[in-house]
Amino acid sequence: MAFSSTQFNFSDKIAIVTGGATGIGRATSILFARHGAKVVIGDVNAEGAKTAELIQERRGRGSLRQNGRPESRAGPKSGRDHREDVRRITLCV
Repeated sequence: MAFSSTQFNFSDKIAIVTGGATGIGRATSILFARHGAKVVIGDVNAEGAKTAELIQERRGRGSLRQNGRPESRAGPKSGRDHREDVRRITLCV
């Protein structure tokens, strides 16, 4: 079965990728961003910031929500911004 690019059009969608800092999660985050999704990376690993940076370097929209670390919850975005994203979640993996 062949897939077309329209089947993977995630423009104006928000994808939360749990464990998106490294490995398969990182690849998944980058792939969603490549297809237009705004990606929120949820992970305890600070490497998620690197994943978000990789997405942004490719003109995508990505941010880290570092779980389990109350002092870093604001991260690159404020808590309010993340709450706005969560209200509009399209995908969660």
